This record gives sequence, structure tokens and C-alpha cells, in this order.
Amino acid sequence: MRSDDLQGVRPPEHRANDDDVTVTGEDDVFGLPDPDRPRTLAELIDLAQSRNPRTRAAWARARSAALAVGLIDGVYEPMLAASIMAGYERAVFPILEVPPLIDRNNFTAETAAITPGLELSWLIFDFGRRESLVRAADARAVAADAGFHVIHRELAWQVTTTFLRYDAARGAVADAEVALKAARALEEAVAARRSEGMATEVDLLRAVRSRVQAAFELESARAEVERAGIDLLDAVSLPPGSPLKIVSSADDPLPIAPPDAERLVTEALSRRADVAEAMALYRASRADLDAARAGRRPTIQAGGNVSLPAVAIDVENIGWADTIEPWYGAWVGIQIPLLDGELTDTRVRIALNDLAAASAEVNAARDRTVREVWNAWIDLSTAIRRRAVVEALRDASEASYEAAMASYREGLADVIDVDEARRGLADAIQIDRVSRATIREAAATLAFVTGTLTATER
Repeated sequence: MRSDDLQGVRPPEHRANDDDVTVTGEDDVFGLPDPDRPRTLAELIDLAQSRNPRTRAAWARARSAALAVGLIDGVYEPMLAASIMAGYERAVFPILEVPPLIDRNNFTAETAAITPGLELSWLIFDFGRRESLVRAADARAVAADAGFHVIHRELAWQVTTTFLRYDAARGAVADAEVALKAARALEEAVAARRSEGMATEVDLLRAVRSRVQAAFELESARAEVERAGIDLLDAVSLPPGSPLKIVSSADDPLPIAPPDAERLVTEALSRRADVAEAMALYRASRADLDAARAGRRPTIQAGGNVSLPAVAIDVENIGWADTIEPWYGAWVGIQIPLLDGELTDTRVRIALNDLAAASAEVNAARDRTVREVWNAWIDLSTAIRRRAVVEALRDASEASYEAAMASYREGLADVIDVDEARRGLADAIQIDRVSRATIREAAATLAFVTGTLTATER
């Protein structure tokens, strides 16, 4: 593996050469620790996962789902509430007028009270509703955690593909430099023969044109490196111009043969986070259905209260009398739902529909996994089989170019034959590079669809 500098966005008048390591911007602006240290692909994935806002949002959702489990449990714990009430009341009551004992037909009473107290309530039994709600919350917590890993998986895939494309763009620059070197060698050979009167001006101009064309292709390849570098910075959530160095994987050995497809499918179904998420949401829907059906069952509750009221009363202004005595009580009750305007039936129907949708999502996730694994396996197998042909093509093209150059120097071939051999070599080198990049990307795709691309997979 070699270390390459990832070039940031530069002013139009500045073009970096291969040894230039200076990029626009200050290290502290971008918040990149140790910017001079080359980073591997795994480190780039870790960097992206720590900086990308999607991972923070997914983590927050996973935490909320985990906390929701405790929220459901808390509803079924004993509830204790403290209260204090204070009030004043004046009441007028009718009485019979009995002269001469009572010459009025009403009397008044005033009451003032301060009542502090405690009240306890507890849902003792609800015939399975609590267990269903807890199972649903647990399943949604698992689904949220799996969703968090799905975001990590997608982000790792994005970084990997942009990394490989950047690597391939760097390889295209190296190939273009080889092609330019060959074009210059041809131009020098034609110029030498022209000085000896053994080549025409047309031959020299043809060689010059080939050299200029090769130089243009080199500049185009360098521009593609700049664009691929910006895409990689964006994938890692760094702004353009950030100082970032990478460890290239262009020299790493290529895969020889893919593993068994059937085994990969089985492993992917048990490992992929999106399948786990769909399964967890299915279990949550099953629990929701059980909870909705439990709404038809009775509930048993218990409670109690204790208070210490301070009460004062005055009747007909004869004077205030007060007392402070504790009040307390306890109760147990059963509630049986009889008629609720079809609310429970509607909840059950909704839960059944949600369960059917969740079941379809599970089947879709499994089918998608099988299809993606097989497609990726076929792509990798095909790319590996083509590799031997590509290597033979490059060897033949190199031999053809060397023979054409030797023949030209001996006066046994013309410049058209040499230029055609040179272009054939350039095409073979490009095909070789594309073949390598295709194998690497196919291998990364297979790792992605089987759930082995990052350590965050299940």
C-alpha cells in the first residue's frame, strides 16, 4: 500500500504536481486531528461515522427507543402523588321556621380547611396488555439499533466507493504518464530519423500530435483526480480543501475467487442490519396487535390515600371550631370494558394492517438480500474470470509496441504502425486498470450486500 495526498480545491492558476502536499485551509479550521498522518480506508470510514450528522441522528433515535422501554415499564409501577389543598366555603342551608323557637328559615355555615395528603395507585393486572406493550417497545428499540447500523453500513459503502474511485483516478494519472512517456519516445525516434533524412515532416507532425494528445489525456486524468478527491472529502464529511492523506490500496492483492454463493446468502440473511430491522418491526407489530386485543380484557387496580386535614367551621357566627384528624382509605377495583364506540376494534384492525405491512417488509428485505448477494457474486466472478484475458492483452500490447519501436528504428516499420501499437498499449493499460478497479469495487459490493463491509454490522 502506498500513501497518496488527497488534493483539495485549488485556485484555477495553481495545479498541484504529484509531490505537492500543500492544500488550501488551516488544520484547526477543519478540526482534523493529525492531518499529516496517512489514513487507511478503515480509518476514513471511522472518521466519516464520527463526523456525519446522519449517524448522530440515528444514534439519538436508538437512544430514544431504548428509553421508551423504561417509559412503558414506568406506567405499570405504583404511582405515588403528594397534594395539598386549601379552601374556604360559605354555605346557606334552609330550615323549617318554628316560632317562637326558630324565627328564620335558613342558617349559614363557614368552613376553612388545609388538607395535605398522599395518594397511591397501582395497576395490578391487565391480562397481558403490559407484556405486549413492553415487547413492542423492546422490538422497536432493537429496530432503532439496527437502523443505526444501517446508516453506518450505507455510510461505509459511500466512503468505500468514493475511495476506490479516487484510487482508480490516481491510477489513471499513472497510466496517462506512461502513455505520454511512450508518445515522447516515439516523437524523439521520429525526430532522430527526420534529422537523418529517413522520415518525412508528416511523420514528425503525426508524432507531435500523438504526444500532445497524450499530454491532454494526462491533464484530463489529473482533473478527474481533483473531482474524485472532492467527492471523497464530502463522503468523509470534510469541506473541500481539507488536509487529508490516504493510504492507497491500488497495490493490494486482488481477490482470486469469490466464496460459495449459497453460504454468502445464508450469512447475509443473518447478518444484515436492514433484515434485522425489518424483523424487529414485525415483532413490534405482533406485540401491538396483542396489546390492541388486550383492550377488550378487564383490568384490576388498587389504591389508597392518607391525608391530615386541618378543618375549621363556624355556624351562625357562634364561633370557630377546628380539628386535625387523619383521613385514610384503601380500595381495589376491577374495570370491565363493555362499550367503547368500536375504538378497540378499530385499533385491532389497524394493528392487523400494520402486521401485514411489516410481514411484507420482511419478505422484501429477504428477497432484496438474496438478489443483491447473487448479483454481486456474479459481478465479482465475471470480473475475476476476465482478469486472465486482460493480463494477456496487456502483455501482448507491450510486446507489440516494443517490437514496433524496434522495427521503426531499424527502418522496417513506419510511424503509423508504431503509433497504432502505442495506442493499443495505452488502451490495454486502461483496460487493465479498469479491470483492477472493477474487481475491487465488485468485492466491496459483495462485502456491502453480505453485511461484512464494516465491523458495525451484526
